Amino acid sequence: MRKLYRRLRLRIKALLGRDVWLPVERKLPIEHHGSESCGWPVLADSLNAASIIYSFGVGEDASFDVSLIRKYGCRVLAFDPTPKSLDYVRRTIGDPLFIIHPTALADHVGTLELFLPTNAEHVSASLEMTDRTKGASFLAECATLGEIMCRNGHDHIDVLKVDIEGAEYSAFGAGEGLDNLRRTHQLLIEFHHWMEPFSVRDTLGLCERLKAIGFRVAWTSPLGHEVLFVNSNWKQ
Repeated sequence: MRKLYRRLRLRIKALLGRDVWLPVERKLPIEHHGSESCGWPVLADSLNAASIIYSFGVGEDASFDVSLIRKYGCRVLAFDPTPKSLDYVRRTIGDPLFIIHPTALADHVGTLELFLPTNAEHVSASLEMTDRTKGASFLAECATLGEIMCRNGHDHIDVLKVDIEGAEYSAFGAGEGLDNLRRTHQLLIEFHHWMEPFSVRDTLGLCERLKAIGFRVAWTSPLGHEVLFVNSNWKQ
């Protein structure tokens, strides 16, 4: 009942222009991996030990990544420059198939300033200084998706998970950032239009760009912010 209520509430808010509701366009079998709060779905039995998995935004819960490793024996390349995330990985994850890089996904190669959360119990840093992120800031190494793929010798990605606190809008704004998604099969993304200074328009714009290059919605969370897209042009 709770999930049904959340979806009904989401549809009403979307009709009022205060949120985004994305209907499922491709009904495909899926399987869930990870914890209830930080888990994600992938297409059922779609991976193997050679699959290429990129996971942007680890926070303090890598249960999704670890679950994929346990089932398929694949490597997961994780990316998160946040100090608390890196410390969490060092303390809790000893699997050699989980490889963490202190690199942020961005629309350029170089560095960017990230703002730490005001609440010391929170983890994720953000591109923007807001009421949530008036804490200290730090400079992080950043790179585009294309550059990261080149560094790792990959010409495609089987699963790309992106939970990067609003940086998805600039990273996949247009041009190279968007073009590199054409070489991705499954895209798991959390939208952050509910965080200032982002907006519903930002999410709708990115969804239109994803649709234009062949991505279709295969799953949405009850809140509607987390979405699994599948590349309908995939020929790998």
